[in-house]
Amino acid sequence: SGHRHLRHLLAARVDQARSVIARHFPKGTRVTDPPGGFILWVELPPPLDTHALFEACLAERICIAPGLLFSATDRYRNCVRLGVGGRWDEAQVRALARIGEIAGEMLAATSAPAPAPAPASASMAAPAATSMPTGTLPTRLPVRSA
Repeated sequence: SGHRHLRHLLAARVDQARSVIARHFPKGTRVTDPPGGFILWVELPPPLDTHALFEACLAERICIAPGLLFSATDRYRNCVRLGVGGRWDEAQVRALARIGEIAGEMLAATSAPAPAPAPASASMAAPAATSMPTGTLPTRLPVRSA
C-alpha cells in the first residue's frame, strides 16, 4: 500500500541521515532514533552552541533549527532538530555532512590552546567565555563515542 511504501521510504531516509551523522559529526554526538517519525534530535558535545552553528550554516545557505527554539531556557543549547521528511537527495545529504563538519570545526576552535596573554598595555581585554548549562534529550542513542 501507499502508506507502507512511505513508511519504508522515511525509515530509509532516517537510517541514511543517522549514518551521515555518525560519519561526519564530532565524536560524542548523539541522535534520536524516532520510531516511525522523520524528525531527528541531534545532541552535540558541549560547549558547542547551536545558535552559533545555525549562523555558520546559514552563511553557507544551510538551514537548521537550533535547540533553543524549542525551549524557554538554555536547556537545548547544544542540540539541533533536523527533519528528513521533505526533499531528500544528494544535495541534502551533502548539506547534512557539511553541518557535521562545521560543528567539528567549531568544537576544534573552542578546544584550541588559548593565545598567549596580551601585554598589560593592551587597550581592551576580550570578555571571558562562560559555560552554558546543557540538557539531555529523552530518547537518544549514541552515534559516535569519544
